[in-house]
Amino acid sequence: MSTSQAVKESPKPFSIGLLSRFKGEYYRWIKGIGLTAAGGALSYLLFPILNAYALQLGFFISMYGTLLALIRPGI
Repeated sequence: MSTSQAVKESPKPFSIGLLSRFKGEYYRWIKGIGLTAAGGALSYLLFPILNAYALQLGFFISMYGTLLALIRPGI
């Protein structure tokens, strides 16, 4: 095999990211749950610094994650 052929080969299956293996609803569901958890963690961690702004930020990120996981567009 020459060097030019080795460069043109497709990437190996294990190089694909974890979330890109899931398609459609599973991807949206996992992403939504992650955003919900991240919103809760952000409001908990940032509350001593930002007070009410941290609560608003955490609430809206959590709400976006919940809606992303529950609402299926195009139905």
